Amino acid sequence: MISKNIIKELILSNRTFILESVPEIIPRAAADVTAPGKTVILYGIRRSGKTFILYDIFRGNRETALYLDFEDDRLAGFTAADFATVQDAFLELRPDAAGRIVYLFDEIQHVPGWERFCRRVTERENAGVYVTGSSSKLMPLEVDTAIRGRAWSVAVSPFSFSEFLRLRQGLRQGQELGQELGLRQASGEWQEILYGTKKIETKRLFAEYAQWGGFPETALAAAPLDKTKLLREYLRAMFFRDLVERYGMTNIPLFDALSDKLFSSFATRLSLTAFYRQYKDLFPFSKDLLFQYFHHFEESMLIFAVRKFSESSYKRSRNPVKIYPADTGLCRRVASEDAGRILENIVFIELARRGGEVFYFEEKQECDFVVKEEEGERQDEGLVEGDGQRLWLEQMLGEGLGQGLGERTGERTGEGTGDGQGLEMGKGDRQGTRFAAFQVCRELTEENRARETAGLTAACRRLEVTEGTILTDDQEWEEDAEGIKINVRPVWRWLLGAG
Repeated sequence: MISKNIIKELILSNRTFILESVPEIIPRAAADVTAPGKTVILYGIRRSGKTFILYDIFRGNRETALYLDFEDDRLAGFTAADFATVQDAFLELRPDAAGRIVYLFDEIQHVPGWERFCRRVTERENAGVYVTGSSSKLMPLEVDTAIRGRAWSVAVSPFSFSEFLRLRQGLRQGQELGQELGLRQASGEWQEILYGTKKIETKRLFAEYAQWGGFPETALAAAPLDKTKLLREYLRAMFFRDLVERYGMTNIPLFDALSDKLFSSFATRLSLTAFYRQYKDLFPFSKDLLFQYFHHFEESMLIFAVRKFSESSYKRSRNPVKIYPADTGLCRRVASEDAGRILENIVFIELARRGGEVFYFEEKQECDFVVKEEEGERQDEGLVEGDGQRLWLEQMLGEGLGQGLGERTGERTGEGTGDGQGLEMGKGDRQGTRFAAFQVCRELTEENRARETAGLTAACRRLEVTEGTILTDDQEWEEDAEGIKINVRPVWRWLLGAG
């Protein structure tokens, strides 16, 4: 048992630290999430800003909020029974908070059985509860059954470009960011950022964002050497704590080869069957172990696997996936040609952040992204949350270990014919469902323009939509191709909601 006096000391010292020592916080959409009667679970990869979201919520509820970090050594040995002591200690300090306490619990996965306390106080005591923790342990499919259906899961990513821009250019809090926040009616200052005198600086910052990614601490570091060191430390901690330690991954040659493949072959197709054939004679491992290791990478949210757009879940599972790391700072680049793939990775992260299901399109032509959104599914910029993302994660993780990675998945699941089975897709005018198609390339040239346009128009015809978007580094125009309106837009403007 943790003594009440220690709990009081922690509550008061954390309050002082958050209100007096924490620097200015960049507002993020997750801090505005409310779910009466439910526990809000903030999960995501390490160093993506979950703790600072809790700080922001604390500052907005300073008279009724308490914050505890369960990685604090003074809370070693904390059990679910100690939550009653926390509640009593806080009410002795702030009796007026009774019936409206806001609990903010960081790294909650260290307390077995935490779900039952959170369920009780949200349902019976009108409390607000926000928890953060390891992505692998707090994902919607992993939380205890005691809280399923009584929680609102919010996946927190590193900074979006609009958040990065707000941080680096010191934009006013409340400045419109993103299409959902009214960018099209934005102030003159914002128009200067998009089109006027500040455009050059915005483009410079986008190049920096593309190179180093959106991890908050990396965005604040000035020297490239410091940024490189931070990213290496992040990846090392993620590999060891979220993968090797968490899942007991002991085949180090396999782990090293797979991680190198995933983070260097980003935005390209991956077949684990082909990987197995390439490496099986170099060191010992089974195909089952390979699929298991890949599944752990997905569960950790370090990488995302995008599957082929198809009518049949079986066909989706039989085709290779395209791999996208959770942040471009984690991508391993070895050649200048990687710039186009970096843009594609950035676009995927933004599409995932906005909600919906993301696929790639491949028939006679190819299109980088097809997005399927149910009515009301799209979320605010800077955040992936709610039922749409849970559906996407469940689809991603639930169609068999290593789905879409070769023949082995079909053997595992026993899905046989695949003819017309699964959810029908492709009707752009279907009630309650919207589709969109996106092509990404660094620059449209005489050599690639016909190919990129043909792929986009093929996807649009398949989806039965009348327009699509090609996102480039800095080109902008509109054209008509085979009756399909093609919107060519700079990636950095699209990320800010302009087009």
